[in-house]
Amino acid sequence: MEIKFLKAGKGDSILVSSKGEHMLVDGGDDTTYLFRELDQIHANKECINYLIIVRCR
Repeated sequence: MEIKFLKAGKGDSILVSSKGEHMLVDGGDDTTYLFRELDQIHANKECINYLIIVRCR
C-alpha cells in the first residue's frame, strides 16, 4: 500500500494506492500535483476506483 499526500492549495489531497486500485480523497483547490498523479495512473491503464471530494465553504 502506498499513501501520497499531495500539495493541494487550501486543503488536502490524499491518494491511496494498493494492488492496482486507487482511492483519492480531495479537499484542496490546486490540481497541479493531482493531475501529475492521474496522468501516471492513466499511463498504467488504471483508474481511480474510489473518489471522495470534499468542498466546504
